[in-house]
Amino acid sequence: MPDNLDPYQHQQSTPAMIYVACALGFLNAINSLLFMFTELAYMVGRWYMNFLLISSILILVSLVGIWKMKRWGVLGYTALAIMTQIVSFKYNMTWTYASLILPVIVLSAIWYFFKRMS
Repeated sequence: MPDNLDPYQHQQSTPAMIYVACALGFLNAINSLLFMFTELAYMVGRWYMNFLLISSILILVSLVGIWKMKRWGVLGYTALAIMTQIVSFKYNMTWTYASLILPVIVLSAIWYFFKRMS
């Protein structure tokens, strides 16, 4: 078969940095789900617990897209990361600058490979 007709020739492999970023993102999403059951989340309000649940599920879906090297995953994760930081800053008493570290690491890694994604 000629090289230009090989269907596997253009298949993208997922870089190791994306695997690490997705693993960190999965841990962060699970941490948010667990935080949903704390007294502090309950004090903010029931809407906040629902927000944590929905945003964590959407982040997990975005991370699956990133894992498969899809641009929609990067865009979704970016929007959700920004939105959750804004909500946490505005309504949550535990927000600190340290809560930016993990999302910034994940965002840096996934945006580095954005052009290679389909």
